Amino acid sequence: MSVQTLTLADTFERLKALSSYINLQIGQPTGDGWYSHSDLARSDSPHLATLLERIRTKIGCDDRQFGATAFISSYSWQMTAASIGCYFTARRVPDLSPDNLRMHFDDNVWHDQLAFLEGRFYALPDDPEAGQPHVTVVENMDALRDEMRLQTEAHLADVIGALKLKTGMGKRGLWGLVADRLAGNLIYACQVLGQPERCRSELDALIHVPGSHLNGKTDVMTFEHAGHREQFLTRGACCQYYKAPGYGYCATCPLQKPEERERRMREHLEQHHHD
Repeated sequence: MSVQTLTLADTFERLKALSSYINLQIGQPTGDGWYSHSDLARSDSPHLATLLERIRTKIGCDDRQFGATAFISSYSWQMTAASIGCYFTARRVPDLSPDNLRMHFDDNVWHDQLAFLEGRFYALPDDPEAGQPHVTVVENMDALRDEMRLQTEAHLADVIGALKLKTGMGKRGLWGLVADRLAGNLIYACQVLGQPERCRSELDALIHVPGSHLNGKTDVMTFEHAGHREQFLTRGACCQYYKAPGYGYCATCPLQKPEERERRMREHLEQHHHD
């Protein structure tokens, strides 16, 4: 795919056009509800404690581990959407360094905006901004993908450590939720951009890497109905929303039997085709 954007801000604008849920900006944000990585990456952080309590109050679930899973799922969504989106649309990966990001939580509950203080990013040698001081050039797509994974792990390691100490939720389950977020955004990007054939190989190369925190049960399944094919996320970890009033098990919940998950995904596909 040829690169049709120049600055990282241009790339972000393209992503916003693909999904209204992606809300990215460059520069120091203003207003209330913004947090730095250091605000949220310590188990004794009053900000982390406040956000976890607001999640439990918002959903009506007092389970401490549920608070941790809901928080990390929310925290990691915009970040993985930004990195996956830039990777697929412009062959770039934004700088996810903790000191470069600020996270906004709407009504101080859910993470809904992400600010990059500087427009630094990683790119290939043929990128139109290669050679500029804010661009780190890597050799090829494999190296670019590796950079995305390594940066994601480096950014979230302390946050996940703080959540474990604060709530008792295991690190393995929290990393599994991050892998699910990455994979979910990857599947969506492949569908929206009309590149479903990339999904399997990209997911394996990004997540199923020996030694990676993300390497677990997260996967993708493909089903076909009346000539229409669609790819679905196979979750590697449980979000624990089933513990909250009015919620049940997700269609792709790993706590359900495989045949039930397949039944519900096929049902969705058939409904989608009829619509």
